[in-house]
Amino acid sequence: MFKSLLTCSLIVFTLLRVYSQTASFATWKDNKRAAYTIVHDDFGDYVVSIYNTAYPLAKARGVKFCFGAITSICGATEWQQARTMIADGFECVNHSHNHRCGGPASQCTGTVSYGTADYPTELGLSTQLIETNTNVRPLFFIHPYDTWTQSVLDYLKNNLGYLGSRAGTSGGINTSNYTNFMNTDFFGFDNSAGAISSLKNALDQAITEGGYLMREFHGIADQSYGAISKANYTAHLDYVKTKVDDGSLWSATATEVITYRLQRDAYTLATNYSASTGTINVNFTAIKTLNTAQLRTPVTINVNLGTIAGTFTATQGTVTIPTTQNGSIVSFNVYPYQGNVVLKTGTITPNQPNNVLNFATKGQSTAVALTWTNPTSNFDEVMIVAKPSNAFTTQPSGTAYTADANFTGVGTAFEGGKVVYRGTGVNVTVTGLTNNTLYHFKAFSRLGTLWSSGVAASATPI
Repeated sequence: MFKSLLTCSLIVFTLLRVYSQTASFATWKDNKRAAYTIVHDDFGDYVVSIYNTAYPLAKARGVKFCFGAITSICGATEWQQARTMIADGFECVNHSHNHRCGGPASQCTGTVSYGTADYPTELGLSTQLIETNTNVRPLFFIHPYDTWTQSVLDYLKNNLGYLGSRAGTSGGINTSNYTNFMNTDFFGFDNSAGAISSLKNALDQAITEGGYLMREFHGIADQSYGAISKANYTAHLDYVKTKVDDGSLWSATATEVITYRLQRDAYTLATNYSASTGTINVNFTAIKTLNTAQLRTPVTINVNLGTIAGTFTATQGTVTIPTTQNGSIVSFNVYPYQGNVVLKTGTITPNQPNNVLNFATKGQSTAVALTWTNPTSNFDEVMIVAKPSNAFTTQPSGTAYTADANFTGVGTAFEGGKVVYRGTGVNVTVTGLTNNTLYHFKAFSRLGTLWSSGVAASATPI
């Protein structure tokens, strides 16, 4: 009797194993082992090395950082620099309006402090100035002097809609499942021997633990607090790049990390397989409400095929989703709120990339501000063209295009207009335009040698 039951159990297990697939969220995007955010404090007309030195060094290595704007010392030059960095995937976070101490009185000795009556200025006005001048609302706050009160955190979250802040333990690494986003742990840098040695050690520890590391810097070889030398900063970025390249590390901004975590917690996954059609349905069920307008990155889904053989393509609605396949694991990046995903066996062929979403324009004096959301699937870059009078009808071909956001500049000619943007950011302000003239814009995305069909918009500088 026991032998018969054991035999039946083995048969049932074998059948389930053959026809059972599973889907799960990757801990970090693209199956990286850990996440890392660099934050540069005190952006404005004081610490100019953030734009002049840190930005080109990080951009050249594909490393992202956040820069904390003190809005009272940001003028036209600094806001243009901010827009340039944002267009390349960097994030402007809020560092208050006047850089005053917002912690308990015992922690603010010798500094100018602010209280609840100052929240509309130090927290609210700074938020509005960043949004007005960059077209992107800040969702992460870094506290001057690394001091705060619970009242400050509550105001940021409940009154201004912030998702997180750097208000955790100094010298702490956040776990992969941390949810206290308003109290994000961090490592500071004061140019001491210990701080320099911790650059590599803390990063290695985060990778070993699979956690999230945030590092606070200020300027590069300048007069700012704890300024790091250019040599040490460059060496650190080089080490970060090796970890990004070997698949260990996701270099991301603060809001990308937080919204990745939010999506992981807001959905459950389920799969079902149809042997007759060779399809696997990956279904998302929302268990929490998200403000999808705040999301800054898609999440990585891993589907374990079990013993099913074959190469799978993926679609979300009518959109083809690029996949990677490693043995029995198929991976892809999506926003779950945009719908379920269908995997189907077949040969993967190059697919036209998806268009950008939410392409919008806003006329300014001799300029037009453009904003968009990047494609939800893999893409190499976005290119935007502009011209007066008539809409575009031509597709891009190849990659030999030069972009210049100044319409009177050196952008490559394109169907009677010019190329005004190339990159992976989410906004650009096109200048050098003629007031009261209608301009047409078209945004294309590229994957490999293929361009999307493009999304059109128009606006009149006023």
